[in-house]
Amino acid sequence: MHARNGIDYRLLVDLDHGTVDRRIFFAGDIYETELRRIFARAWNFMCHESQIPNPGDFFLNFIGEDSVIATRDRDGNLQVLLNTCRHRGNAVCRAELGHATSFMCTYHGWTYDLEGKLIGVPGYKNAMLTGQCDTAQPYAPMISRSRPPE
Repeated sequence: MHARNGIDYRLLVDLDHGTVDRRIFFAGDIYETELRRIFARAWNFMCHESQIPNPGDFFLNFIGEDSVIATRDRDGNLQVLLNTCRHRGNAVCRAELGHATSFMCTYHGWTYDLEGKLIGVPGYKNAMLTGQCDTAQPYAPMISRSRPPE
């Protein structure tokens, strides 16, 4: 099976001897293909529900190279948010796990609630009232299930 990058992946795995070619672990073109064909197209396991039992509990994980926050909002619903501030792309959560009432970018202080909605911009009181700056988008609603690639 040749991928778009021209690699025949069948030649990299020897089923008879149970060996795998080392290129699978470090080749950039294989890595890019995996990001595109596996992580970007399928559900990814984030964490088990028991790791974030209470509203405000969170767990940091990755989908490919994207840092995401698995959390429970105030109503106890599971949320998965991109761990990035829309303003400058800075991470809004630096701890691997814990409890929070909101997530704040350390660059300029933009603050997001547990559903990913922008709730604070220093110096812009109307942004919180109008919701016009609602910028963080939930990444995926399910955190403990996976879906096979289509």
